[in-house]
Amino acid sequence: SRQFVCAQIDIILLDDAAHTRMMTRRYRPMMAAYKFLGSLLLLKTIKANPCAPPQIRLRNNTLNKTIAVVLRGEAFRNTGQQHVRGTCGCALAWRTQRRIFEDHEKWFAALQRSGYGVDVFAATRPCSDPNATYNATETLQEWYGSKMKVSVEDVDDGLPFAQVRNRDRAIALVRDYSHQHGVNYAYVFIMRWDFKIDVSKWRPRCVLDGTLKDSRHLIWRMKDQDQMQVVPGALADCFYKQNADRSAVLNGTRLVRPSDCTWDACLQRVWIRTGGLGRPPKHPPLVVQHLWKPGECPTPWAEKVVHRAGPHIGRGRLKDIAVCERADADQRRVDHWQACKDKSPGQMQRAGLGCIRDGVVTNDTTAVPPFDSA
Repeated sequence: SRQFVCAQIDIILLDDAAHTRMMTRRYRPMMAAYKFLGSLLLLKTIKANPCAPPQIRLRNNTLNKTIAVVLRGEAFRNTGQQHVRGTCGCALAWRTQRRIFEDHEKWFAALQRSGYGVDVFAATRPCSDPNATYNATETLQEWYGSKMKVSVEDVDDGLPFAQVRNRDRAIALVRDYSHQHGVNYAYVFIMRWDFKIDVSKWRPRCVLDGTLKDSRHLIWRMKDQDQMQVVPGALADCFYKQNADRSAVLNGTRLVRPSDCTWDACLQRVWIRTGGLGRPPKHPPLVVQHLWKPGECPTPWAEKVVHRAGPHIGRGRLKDIAVCERADADQRRVDHWQACKDKSPGQMQRAGLGCIRDGVVTNDTTAVPPFDSA
């Protein structure tokens, strides 16, 4: 009996093994198909989220050796002083913008020596002076020539968030061109028209290191975030997504604006959403007594141009500036909206006069005192 039971167990074990082999052979193609479909689903999920680290790592292997330079705001500024939006109203405005273009040409040549091509995109304000003898957008297109891939004239409507909406439109140009033409830029620069460049102080290693940077990390002794941003190409799609349109309402009119990352164009949000990828180095302390030394990062390679009278300016230039100041006499406009103090104390959004409560712009007396920034 004992021998019979053992034999029976042996037969059952043999039958189970044979059954397993048979089932494995029968369902192996199906199991492989499920595994393949699972992989496709994972890839689709990753692709749908451009901030997913696997997607960023994949994109990093497909970058072109080209840099996108995205220019926004007012070109041909008369004085360039705080909140003064006048353009094309004096000879000095044209000469200054021409010198900035020539600086750009030298900078592009330096980038090319480092192995990078350059594509330019621009959202340009039209001339505010009705008597201007040139068209700002057309002039810039002529100067930049074939490097200028897309340029649009973006009228300042005087409504809230005008500067931020102009930046968003400029970013959308490079986003759409990149997707339509299959160009994965190595880096995307977003910068204002009114910055002159000293190419002798340009240091690629201080900028092109694969990290996100705003103007505090890019320009020596710069305190504002919104003057310039640099986005590594692997993070570009995530950056575009974070700059998606939001809206506020003014007198029944819906105005497009970013939600809560106005100043740095959402760079901090990008490195948070990507789990720290591209996190910038800590920007240097803004100590007036600290003088820049060769080899330090960042460098004083870019500087905002402002025309303002002073004791060390020659008589001829003072006359030129006086003409520009007369042209700007009626061009001053404060363009900041603030969160209402009782709702969000200490918070602020760029746009115009008043404050924002629950996404609606109001002329509320509880607004935080005006915040002044270039």
